[in-house]
Amino acid sequence: MDKMQINNERHSSLILLGVLASGLITAALIPSRRRPSAPPADYARRIAARLDPEPLAPAPPTLDVAGNPVDRDWTRLAPGFGPVLLKLFARMAALGYDLVLLEGYRSPERQTRLAEAGRSPATAMRSLHQHGLAADLGFLRDGRPAGDATDPWVQEAYQALGREAEQLGLVWGGRWTPADSGHVQAALACPGCLWKTPPDPSPEFP
Repeated sequence: MDKMQINNERHSSLILLGVLASGLITAALIPSRRRPSAPPADYARRIAARLDPEPLAPAPPTLDVAGNPVDRDWTRLAPGFGPVLLKLFARMAALGYDLVLLEGYRSPERQTRLAEAGRSPATAMRSLHQHGLAADLGFLRDGRPAGDATDPWVQEAYQALGREAEQLGLVWGGRWTPADSGHVQAALACPGCLWKTPPDPSPEFP
């Protein structure tokens, strides 16, 4: 093998190593898209149980940032809305997203407080929350609440929520101005869909 052939082979090897190194550097710089965290192993079974026509089990109550009680009682959702909402939970679980009900029914008194604080544009009885036909939803990620709106994972999760909600015929607040990406509500075709009066107080609240 002559000297020129050896030099050519060395040159080709250096080019190949350069291409491989460039590919590795590029791959390291491109951010990887994390797959959604898988829900608990028994999540599908629990969702299927909730879709049974038996009465829905109430969720434990919680408090908002101001310390006011937030109602998460599934039994206070309108009869036609609760099952659709649970179908939404099941569809999101199939995509790997673990949804949680942050607030369902909301009393007129709480709605008034939110409106006075500038946290809602709707006054009492002008929100579908008062009729059990709206819900505010959030996500659990690795078992913990995922509430950072700037997190790409959270943004992607809410976009998926919007698609699935609209496919079920629900209205998604993510299309509003300003957007309320965690809010879904019934698309009302008739006033008769509403409760004539607010449901009885949940046993957890006075």
